[in-house]
Amino acid sequence: MLQNVGGAAALGVMIRYDLEQKARLTAGIPADQSANFTDNVNVAYSKLLSDEQRGEFGDTLNAST
Repeated sequence: MLQNVGGAAALGVMIRYDLEQKARLTAGIPADQSANFTDNVNVAYSKLLSDEQRGEFGDTLNAST
């Protein structure tokens, strides 16, 4: 079982590396910059909500505290 887990982890790392290299090639990302295609640091999730959704979230949050 441990051998299978190790193999799966190694395969995941290799696939991730391959996808990042393809993203780097396709987008022309320089070698000194990250090619992380799942990065969500620059996403402002609060701006994705409508005013009504933001109010519902606030009501739910306030009711549970």
